[in-house]
Amino acid sequence: MNANTHHNSGRSRPTGRRTGPSAGRSAGRSAARAAGLFGGAAAVAVLAAPAALADAGGMDPAFGSDNVVSGQVVTAFSKQKDAVYALAVQKDGKILAVGDSGSGLALARYCPDGRLDPAFGTGGKRVSAIGKLAEGRAVAVQPDGKIVVAGYSVEPGVGSNFALQRFLPNGQSDRTFGYGGRVVDRISGQADAAYAVAVQPDGKIVAVGTSGKAVAVARYGTDGKRDASFGKGGSVVSKLGASDRGSAVALQPDGKIVVAGSSSGKVGAAFLVARYTPAGVLDQGFGKKGAAAIDFKTTSGTAHGVALQKNGKIVAAGTVDGHIAAARYTADGRADATFGDQGRVVTQIGSASQGRAVAVQPDDKVVVSGFTTAADTGDSVAVVRYDADGDPDTGFGKNGVAISDFGSPSDRGHAVALQADGNIVVGGRSHDPVNGDSFALVRFLGA
Repeated sequence: MNANTHHNSGRSRPTGRRTGPSAGRSAGRSAARAAGLFGGAAAVAVLAAPAALADAGGMDPAFGSDNVVSGQVVTAFSKQKDAVYALAVQKDGKILAVGDSGSGLALARYCPDGRLDPAFGTGGKRVSAIGKLAEGRAVAVQPDGKIVVAGYSVEPGVGSNFALQRFLPNGQSDRTFGYGGRVVDRISGQADAAYAVAVQPDGKIVAVGTSGKAVAVARYGTDGKRDASFGKGGSVVSKLGASDRGSAVALQPDGKIVVAGSSSGKVGAAFLVARYTPAGVLDQGFGKKGAAAIDFKTTSGTAHGVALQKNGKIVAAGTVDGHIAAARYTADGRADATFGDQGRVVTQIGSASQGRAVAVQPDDKVVVSGFTTAADTGDSVAVVRYDADGDPDTGFGKNGVAISDFGSPSDRGHAVALQADGNIVVGGRSHDPVNGDSFALVRFLGA
């Protein structure tokens, strides 16, 4: 539970915030992740090696603690499965990280320099229990500074349900929301779980996830009650393929709701994007009857993130057959032929990689975060940046790829957020054989 900072000079990783591994060891491990053959649409060959600290794609020396150049922060909550799954940057530059700790959902807030914020929770951290097991998967910040976390809770004999909790800016539960600050919502009673959340301009809260084998969307009022004007009694469940998943959400300026995930059929899974009207009805002017799938001609594909560009185009990112992938859709749901290969791009780093989140910069460059895997060195955090046309941004990292190694065999990036200054924050986990998993954050220079 401590938040001390240590310099990491070996393979083992202490708990708390610490600096990153030495430059020499990082270079050696990254060199072991040299790219091999690349498959899929618009296949991109990338040699992944660390960029210089001062270059775009290098770790930010101003992020960390005790004035030690690192760019990395590790925070331990428990000796169990601590991991970040969502990030948000507040208007004041503070960084919110949301995920799991043991059997509860966990939050941490960091000052812009990476120090835990003592004004939040207890020493910058907060763990909240909802039911027997609760996991935080998404976060959104309201204009008044209140923090909405979404995920799922599990009760024996009941199964999993959508779970939301709203916190005050100081980390205390907002008791004006739901029951004691929490909402546990049964959508269909078939393995319900929320994986994304967004706050509308009117303050209503949209949660997206899965119910059974279908995409589920629910909308709540500012008090946490279901919004009866949305869908059927406040929720909508869409069965679009044999097995569907809702993983991410983005709100359009016109109030329409864009959901990304996956849809599988007889030949495998494809990226799925669906769009709903503000009333919770599939938008018939988008794709085919409200949904659009981009098939990468592979056996598996899942979009984990979605973001909007200024021109209304939609970018989804995730994993295709063990590689980082992105797809772009036109505003009416067609594959955008001006991006990559007919709207698709696949990037392999090392022996395997996964894309877990996406963000779009003001210049429409696309940032995808995730992790790469090598048989001899394990997992490392990875970020790929593409130009607006889907080509790797050669001005970022090495051939468009930046790697960060925390020194453990299981360093993973799950979430990404862009700061106002253009720097890129990635959140995930770092594993230690003795102390278990910890929250892990790394900040890359954006320019």
